[in-house]
Amino acid sequence: METVDIALIMLAFLLSVTFTLLVIKRLNILGIVSEDLHKKERPRKPKIGGVGIAAAFTISIVAAYFLKSSFVFAIILLAFLTEATIGLIDDLLQFAPWRKLVLASFGAIPLLLLIPIEPFTIVILFFAVTIASNWTNMLAGFNGLESGLGAIMLFFIALSTPMQNAQIILLIYAAALVGFLIFNKYPAKIFPGDVGTLPIGTVLIAATLIGAPFYKLAILFIPHVVDAILKFTTFGVFSSAQTKPTEVRAGFLTPPKNGNKSYLSLSRVILKFKPLREWELVSVIWGLEILLGMVTIIV
Repeated sequence: METVDIALIMLAFLLSVTFTLLVIKRLNILGIVSEDLHKKERPRKPKIGGVGIAAAFTISIVAAYFLKSSFVFAIILLAFLTEATIGLIDDLLQFAPWRKLVLASFGAIPLLLLIPIEPFTIVILFFAVTIASNWTNMLAGFNGLESGLGAIMLFFIALSTPMQNAQIILLIYAAALVGFLIFNKYPAKIFPGDVGTLPIGTVLIAATLIGAPFYKLAILFIPHVVDAILKFTTFGVFSSAQTKPTEVRAGFLTPPKNGNKSYLSLSRVILKFKPLREWELVSVIWGLEILLGMVTIIV
């Protein structure tokens, strides 16, 4: 890795830390906050912190584009910004789940420049972006979970990617997420919102178009697949506002009692074995993702 690449990765991290600090202050002033559902006192924290990640990633990728003169950086950035914009609008307007599912596919439009213009290939691309972006948005809800998982996935898929430009894009994004994670980890001072989670899946799919092995990405998505299957089979495509949140008892997370608003998810299956503190549950899921990342290195 060249010195300029390391500098770009560090730039993304430092910008993410700086912008997140600014966003926390500004969103608190504006009152753009939401409840932290897994705390007894349910404190209200800024809820669209992903705008800081987006700003850091954008500046860093623009710098990479001018330094390396590769059009790939511009295409990936456009796809990222498209998805981030959809996420931001959803954070503010609260789309119905089916409408967000459809709109998430728009992140695939810039990526058409990276594939053969064939009907079947186009359909597969739109399907993949829609599913992946929603998966990285669904396995969520606990302090640091989404940003940490995203950084882990981006890091390991970067290690498996032979193309240097693809590696740099993925590591820049991972660094921006880690900068945000400093404030998003337990106890969170800010939440990413859809603007922070939807683009992760889009960029991961984009990486497979520029050299990342798809089968290794599939391995990294196993927790998301399990989570999505459990949720879909137990409550279908509904808003999380229509369901019971995971309960907190004496500082430990436990699945809610059975009822017509209860459902299964990866986190709730884990909690059925043993109640855990929030940071412990997140650590377990991170650990699972790291193990899968190690598998991608040896297969």
